[in-house]
Parts: sequence; structure tokens; C-alpha cells
Amino acid sequence: MPAAYVPRLAAPLTVDLVSGGRWNLTYRVTGAAGTVRALRRPPAGGVLRTAHGMSREWRLLTALAPTEVPVPEPLSY
Repeated sequence: MPAAYVPRLAAPLTVDLVSGGRWNLTYRVTGAAGTVRALRRPPAGGVLRTAHGMSREWRLLTALAPTEVPVPEPLSY
């Protein structure tokens, strides 16, 4: 994930897998200034493309972001 795709995240980046997830993978991405972001992605293989719909997750987060429902700030898809 190049830093250019995510606002306020400067290279070099460190990326660590966050364990405990069940389906989609979650990574902690830390920028040079200590800014921390989350990166979500579907599993690498052996599943249907639509089974872990990141586009559904993106649409849901962007729809809820301007409301009072607490969701993480969607930054890039």
C-alpha cells in the first residue's frame, strides 16, 4: 500500500498483521511520523471473490461515516 493512497501517512511504512480476525485480513500500517492506519483485505486464496466483499465493507463505512454511528474513517479503497 503506497503512502500516496492514504492521507497523512508518510513513507517508510511498517506493516504488521493483526491476529484474531476470522475472515478478512487486517494489518496495522505505521508511517514514519508514527501515524497508524488499518489496512483490510480479503484472504489470499481459496475463496470466491464475492465471499469477502471489501467493496460492501467500503460502501457501508462510507455511508455510515457522516452519521453519528461510530465507524473508522474510511480513507482509501
